[in-house]
Amino acid sequence: PSRVAAKLGLISKEMTQAATIQLARTLSGVMATLLVGLLFVMGWWLFDRQHGVLAAGLLALSMGFVTIAHFATVDTAANFWYWLACAASLGYWKRGGRAWLIGAGIAAGLAIGIKVDRAIVLVPLVGAYLWRGERRPGALWGALVLLVIAFVLSNPTLLMRPFESMDGFTRELWFNAMRQDPSR
Repeated sequence: PSRVAAKLGLISKEMTQAATIQLARTLSGVMATLLVGLLFVMGWWLFDRQHGVLAAGLLALSMGFVTIAHFATVDTAANFWYWLACAASLGYWKRGGRAWLIGAGIAAGLAIGIKVDRAIVLVPLVGAYLWRGERRPGALWGALVLLVIAFVLSNPTLLMRPFESMDGFTRELWFNAMRQDPSR
């Protein structure tokens, strides 16, 4: 609606940009807050309630986490989906049920789709399946198929313009690999 209003001249382009940035920063803050609660639940499931409070409190007081939570970047969203996939994997390992594994697959696909370095989330996902000791590989394969679907849905350019998408992806990787000074 704000883009339409800007095109009609009802609001300025600067107002639209400011509103978009504010919305993105708000979404980042909400996801970071949910991540603190998610870490509490994971600590509770793994140990007890006090450890959940400790883990959530330490994350909430982490300067780097709080700083990133205030920015309108993809880092908070990638972290949220990554840890949601870890929590769902933990739920599958501790409680069983295919819904946990399917949720882990979807969240992992979103995490990897946002930032490809989050592919390490495959370790807890597959690990939870193996540690659970179930002998039905269909559940794991279903979760992995949903992971791929979520990855593609989080990157619609893969469907609309696959060659341009892969070209941009490889150029970005090459650019980052060839930087001399990582601080720049």
